[in-house]
Amino acid sequence: MFSFRSVCSFSTRIILMGGLGVGWGLTLRGQDEAALRQVEPDMIREIDVEIRGVFEGVLPGTEEKNHLSLLVHPHFGDFHRKSYLRAPVGLRYGLTDRWDLAMELEGYISHGFDQVKAFEEMGLSAVHLTTKYRPDWTLVPGWQMAGRLRYTHPLDHPPEELTDGFEHLMPAVTFAREIEGWPGVEVFWGTGMDLVRRSHIGGTLEQNEFGDDANTLTGGMVWQRGERVYTFEATYVTTALMGDTAQDRIQLRPAVIFRIPDRFTFHSKGNWRMGVALKWIYGPDGHDFGLSVKFRGDFDLKKLLGR
Repeated sequence: MFSFRSVCSFSTRIILMGGLGVGWGLTLRGQDEAALRQVEPDMIREIDVEIRGVFEGVLPGTEEKNHLSLLVHPHFGDFHRKSYLRAPVGLRYGLTDRWDLAMELEGYISHGFDQVKAFEEMGLSAVHLTTKYRPDWTLVPGWQMAGRLRYTHPLDHPPEELTDGFEHLMPAVTFAREIEGWPGVEVFWGTGMDLVRRSHIGGTLEQNEFGDDANTLTGGMVWQRGERVYTFEATYVTTALMGDTAQDRIQLRPAVIFRIPDRFTFHSKGNWRMGVALKWIYGPDGHDFGLSVKFRGDFDLKKLLGR
């Protein structure tokens, strides 16, 4: 449980940072509008390639106005890494062409390939709330800009292997632009924070994962080739600026994401994507090198319901 003092400190920090950001943005808004008009307008409609564990960078694209999508993100890698299969399911809605909201509930069920019998245990492990806004101005001339805020919280006392036991508030700002003469290639960079507080739910930290407030700096590129997208992202994370510790982590992640043909998804009305990433992480627990394979399905609810 939080003390009143810790809650006030946490909220005050967010308010101050938000106020500084808004003030800076309003000051520069007028001078940056002209530069923003020179950015390719089609760039904001890039394929949504974010698949946690494969590509976690933030791009400026947002959901179309009044468009409601169903998101399904099964963690099939849990079959060999954990005793439970996680399957976040959520909704994303475009409030405007520049502002969207999303909510995901992460459920789990024992799959039976480990010590726990199949379907013996099930429940909810986390809730994820996300909003992203792309203003009509930018802080960096010639670059599209967007701000994102994500909040996660563990639910219902899940098995400790499925959660770190912390709530996370993650504000971030990102910038992206196309490379002239390289069709389909975007470069991006951004910075953010991961503000954590211990919840009343127990959990376990993964290798090189921090249980402390941290700053992040991310950069990389995205190359669209038809229905395939090649990505590369490099991330530096440190707790030295805001946390109670001084730990650092470096992550490099090249990946390819492609649409799964309808014949392999029983001609479902959704858009299923598969992502394959190599990852190299170096942190206080040493090196971690591996392969990540993830799936994600996006469904237009109007089409799904036959409207």
